Amino acid sequence: MPMFSSLKNDSSKISEQYFKIVGLTVGLTWPCFIFLGVMAEDIILFLFGEKWLGAAPIMQVAVILTSLWVTINYVDEVLKATGFINVLAKSEFLFLILIAIAAGVGTQFSTVVLLYCLAIVGFIRVLTYIFMLNKLLALNWLLYLKVLLLNFMLGMILLIIIYASNSFLALDKPFVSLLVNGVVFAVSWLVLMVVFKPPLYLVLMQMFKQASKK
Repeated sequence: MPMFSSLKNDSSKISEQYFKIVGLTVGLTWPCFIFLGVMAEDIILFLFGEKWLGAAPIMQVAVILTSLWVTINYVDEVLKATGFINVLAKSEFLFLILIAIAAGVGTQFSTVVLLYCLAIVGFIRVLTYIFMLNKLLALNWLLYLKVLLLNFMLGMILLIIIYASNSFLALDKPFVSLLVNGVVFAVSWLVLMVVFKPPLYLVLMQMFKQASKK
């Protein structure tokens, strides 16, 4: 928040810093969430045993929900720092009402349906905050989506690789499956970062160069 406060009179610099933070956040978290989602059954089996296997779909939907949340993780900080705290408070109140409605509908069916309802509210929240940033601070929503799109594309490639690896190998023991697919995931992620050079890769390379100079 102090960083955004110091830039509150310069919307272009706020946009630059905000997009940079979002790009780094989703670049780091989305691949991890994808691995957790694909390997949910093995994770549940390894940690809790077969009797908890029914929790795997819940974990997968929770991953989707969290993936949406991280895309707007810093919106409240930007709005607070730039003097739009009243707008933030009103929007959060409205979303609390929507969450309560979604929870009421979802609990009539199952936990999975509940989480899907919350995920839909989360998606609406993301779109609403993008619109708010565009109207209040002139943040270009196309650039916002561009930042997300590159990471989304890399995430989808990783999803295909990990899903194919898990399906093809079909390892019986959860620990072995997590270990082998984890190696496939890590190597694939590294290769994709080198090839496509997302913001996370550029920052890591910059940090490596600075460390090597010392």
